[in-house]
Amino acid sequence: SLAALVGGTLAEADAPDSINVLPALLGTSQTGRDHVIEEARGLSIRVGNWKYLPAVKGEKVGKYTNTELGTTDTGVLHDLSNDPGETTDVAAKHADKVAELKAKLEALQAAGRSR
Repeated sequence: SLAALVGGTLAEADAPDSINVLPALLGTSQTGRDHVIEEARGLSIRVGNWKYLPAVKGEKVGKYTNTELGTTDTGVLHDLSNDPGETTDVAAKHADKVAELKAKLEALQAAGRSR
């Protein structure tokens, strides 16, 4: 986005996770990234109002944030439209969404890049 702002270009190998969202930042488009990868004790993925955290070892709930940390056998799924504080795991109710987001996160990790 910053390269586009100043008229620069990126080689294919540069900024492997950078996606140009300058039109969205400038208000000329309603479309930004289709996903965001977050890192905290491991990688998670957010697509729309859904956030998936793969299973990791450790505490189940964050001591200071009171949020689920993904320490289950199947991972944790949050519906951020109803639960912006990430306090309720809805993975059992949305197995299809868990599978979709898990596959997308694993594909991005295997590719080593998202651009």
